[in-house]
Amino acid sequence: MRPQSDCCHHGCGRECGPHLAHQLHTLRDIDPLAVAAIASIVEEEQHHHDHSAAQIERDDPWFRTLAPVVTAWTEAVIWMGMRS
Repeated sequence: MRPQSDCCHHGCGRECGPHLAHQLHTLRDIDPLAVAAIASIVEEEQHHHDHSAAQIERDDPWFRTLAPVVTAWTEAVIWMGMRS
């Protein structure tokens, strides 16, 4: 993958993980089908995150430039999605 793609996968995975973990915790006794679907997403996102993290060079200018942008936008999208 290109450094930009790895940065995006890594950033999204890092930000989405806690959000999905919260959903799993909240829904665990309410909706087993939703929990199974979210658990599947968590597994796939973790795979993307781990693969991308292994590829990233933290000193790469692309990573240093894109990482905070990806983080901020991912947080914003999650925030907006939870309020719509």
